[in-house]
Amino acid sequence: MDWRNLLADAGGKAVLRLDGPPQELAAAEAAADELGFFRARIDGKGAPDKEALLCRLGEALRFPDYFGGNWDALSDCLTDMDGWIDNPGFLLVFTDSGDICREKPEDSAVFLDILESAAGFWREQDPPRPFKAVLA
Repeated sequence: MDWRNLLADAGGKAVLRLDGPPQELAAAEAAADELGFFRARIDGKGAPDKEALLCRLGEALRFPDYFGGNWDALSDCLTDMDGWIDNPGFLLVFTDSGDICREKPEDSAVFLDILESAAGFWREQDPPRPFKAVLA
């Protein structure tokens, strides 16, 4: 897979599912590093519910102290990251993604919608900034 081009394309698919070998995940992260992207890895096993997921995201993405720990606050922070992250793009890697919000699957759907919306926001900026999430 050509991770470099896939990640650099701000208009391409935002949420990517990866079922391949661990080397593919390493290749995605290496491509993000080459592109100068901000990169964060979040362990899905440690995020079985909304609260744990939001806490892990807040830490990994260096959200400001005012992060409210709810879906609206997540959406706001994901579209305001240029206030504390100055990279040309973003890559969020979720390992064991099947465990994210496993206690309440409808929260997982809300979370994926928020990721897609954030990617759409960054796509509309001038210049566009790629925002990608890899679910492994």
